[in-house]
Amino acid sequence: MKRYSILLVLIITTFFIPLCVARTVLTGERLWNMQRLVAESSCDETIHQTDLSVGVMTISSAGVYCLAEDIVGKITIASDHVVLNLNDKQLSNTSDDAVVVDAVSNVGITNGSIGPSSGSGINIMPGSSQVFVSRVDV
Repeated sequence: MKRYSILLVLIITTFFIPLCVARTVLTGERLWNMQRLVAESSCDETIHQTDLSVGVMTISSAGVYCLAEDIVGKITIASDHVVLNLNDKQLSNTSDDAVVVDAVSNVGITNGSIGPSSGSGINIMPGSSQVFVSRVDV
């Protein structure tokens, strides 16, 4: 019995544990997979204040985006399968919305704070679907 237990542990540690790595969101994945991805992955791209051209940044490809610092400006999400991890930072915009979800699906905004904002804070445009906001103070 002990020989089989040791063999099973060896098989599990050799073949299955190396397969448990983070990855980007794939087209067609379910929303709950994205939520798990936020908790387990590193960022595909880190957003700095200098990345915002004239105070605006548009995310146009799928992936996990994380704030590196508190940001003043607007982030528009214009692609499906995007997670915006605020990374315990604040995104604010005193002249407009801080985040715009622009008619896309499978979008997550998580882990930080939005505001102050003169607009909606988070503006989910018509045509957007499967948008989740988790652990965000607005």
